[in-house]
Amino acid sequence: MEQEQPSGDSLAQEQDVGAASNGQQDQELEAEGLENEQPDAEEDELEEDLDGLKVRGKKGDIERLKAERLMQADYTRKTQEVAAQRKAIEAERERTEQVRQFDQQNLDIVADIRSIDREFAQLQQINLQQLHEQDPLQVQKVMLRMQQLQSIRGQAAGALAQRQQQFSQWQQQEAARSLDEGKAVLQREIPGWGPDLAAKLVEYGKSRGYSESQLANVTTPNFVIDLFRSYQFDTARKQATQRKAPVQEKPVTRVNSTSKTRGSMDPDSMSVEEWTKWRNSQVRARR
Repeated sequence: MEQEQPSGDSLAQEQDVGAASNGQQDQELEAEGLENEQPDAEEDELEEDLDGLKVRGKKGDIERLKAERLMQADYTRKTQEVAAQRKAIEAERERTEQVRQFDQQNLDIVADIRSIDREFAQLQQINLQQLHEQDPLQVQKVMLRMQQLQSIRGQAAGALAQRQQQFSQWQQQEAARSLDEGKAVLQREIPGWGPDLAAKLVEYGKSRGYSESQLANVTTPNFVIDLFRSYQFDTARKQATQRKAPVQEKPVTRVNSTSKTRGSMDPDSMSVEEWTKWRNSQVRARR
């Protein structure tokens, strides 16, 4: 009996089904391989606290974020320092200008007073009695002018004294403000800044040859910061030298039976009774 041969269409269908099945198996194997090769994201992730902010991510990303935050913090700090320096320079420029204006105005007042004094001295040279005989009205004018000059001079002198007082108060206020600003800078730049550390820096400055006047205003920021860095360096070097210095060990005395006997039984230091006992013990030992 002849077997029925499959037709061309059914053979093609079987080939298509087989190919599809093989293709599906290949895709499953490939997907399984990719899953095996894919790193475990959970194991590579970390969770850290950055300035109070909890972040989670891969180690490389967190390290890069840390570096960026450090750079940003450093940039911010330097920007603030530059802004503070500019502000200090501008404030110092304003103080210098105020002092210059004050001195100039005082010089103008002093010049007016000197001019008044010269005119008053010239009027005093006039012989009023003789002038009265010649022109009594002129005498009245001279005396009136002298009274005016005295009044103007008194007002100018009073204004000058008042300005001097105001300027002295302004200087005290500026000194107090500068002192507070200096303390704020030192507290920010020097760890543990306070009266005790300031006293140590004063003593250190004296040991380095600074005069009392140079150390009088110890809160001048730039001067104190430089002095503190020098103090830190010398202190660290001194501590390192002390750690490296060899310890002088006490000599070890070796003790043996012979030296112990000799040391504890020296005939020259014995009494008569002790020497007799010692001598008898030697005689017994020889027997």
